[in-house]
Amino acid sequence: MDTAVEKKLSQLVAGPYLGFDVSSYPGDTLMQSWWVSSPLWYVGFYLAPAPNHSNTSWMAKRSYLANMGWGFLPTYVGRQVGGSGLTNAQGQSDANNAASLATQAGFPSGTTLFLDVETGGTLPANMISYIQGWVSKIDSGTLFWAGVYCSYSQSAAQIKAALGTWSVKIWCWNVNCSPSPGCTLPSSAPSPSSCGYSGAVVWQYAQSPKPSGISCSGYTGSQCTQSFGGHSLSIDLNTANAANPSA
Repeated sequence: MDTAVEKKLSQLVAGPYLGFDVSSYPGDTLMQSWWVSSPLWYVGFYLAPAPNHSNTSWMAKRSYLANMGWGFLPTYVGRQVGGSGLTNAQGQSDANNAASLATQAGFPSGTTLFLDVETGGTLPANMISYIQGWVSKIDSGTLFWAGVYCSYSQSAAQIKAALGTWSVKIWCWNVNCSPSPGCTLPSSAPSPSSCGYSGAVVWQYAQSPKPSGISCSGYTGSQCTQSFGGHSLSIDLNTANAANPSA
């Protein structure tokens, strides 16, 4: 085993675990440096091209990062509130697309794929229908499992209730202080369930740029910027119950 992987894994203790996500791939040098020098364990991995994420810079990097030791949050940015195609049938079609992209990227069967839902609060009926189609197709018609990234406020509980018995992992975002610790890396990662939705397995607690009206500590201007091993990057911060939340 690579010495960098051995060093990091030697620090592995009972979770929760910190991780990050960023839209474009940060480069091999930063990812290697941060694996060795940061307390971060997993990274968002954008499946693309997707309906609302055309940047494919992550797609060839799964094996490289996995061999280094990184865990993942594979993310599919599907159709959003206010856009077209919010039907159950389109959700199923986009689920097949997400599964195809995950296979192309090299994710093994049994991996959880997260549908990105950007709008918070109570979601309209057509968005719920789209989510139902996406989750049901991932769970019943692909080799993968479904997850949803959504707001802690109304959305998470609404989505979970609408899905009934379908299996789904919830990744919540809540950047309000409190409960968010702000743009910081606490010595003990907070529990995802502290986000405001008790069923969350991942919690995104800081975002770049910082949303308007948020006065949390740790931000530099409007960005949550972290530096490790001489490499800096503006990122979103997460805490999860597992070092590889997609496993």
